[in-house]
Amino acid sequence: MVNKKGFMRMVEAVIAIIIILTALVLIASQRGEREEANLAELLPPILEEIAEDNILRGQILERSININNLENDIKTKLNNPSLDVKVEICDFDSANPITCNIESYPTNIAGSLYSKERVITSTAESGNKILKIFIWRKSS
Repeated sequence: MVNKKGFMRMVEAVIAIIIILTALVLIASQRGEREEANLAELLPPILEEIAEDNILRGQILERSININNLENDIKTKLNNPSLDVKVEICDFDSANPITCNIESYPTNIAGSLYSKERVITSTAESGNKILKIFIWRKSS
């Protein structure tokens, strides 16, 4: 039989274990949120770099860019094999703004789908374009 002191020690141990497990669960959930937030922050510098590259900008405006090569370049910059990328280029008319959506929703997605866009402008008559990058974590 367990005496009163022994019983109290067991109760204290169980409470301590519950507190520790709760803290671990909270820390793990916050880490996941931070990781997802960081995922969304990866895109603006990439869009900025593309917009500053005269050759890429020209190819986007003329629609002569190979989208698959651009997506592969972005994946290389991300340097994370668990991430996947899709790029869309849409016409932009400031008098009639349009939506620039992904052609087909990815089937290999784990978590959320993030996107950022940037207007690529030119003084030429080729018209402005919207460059939109979609990024997501691939499912296993």
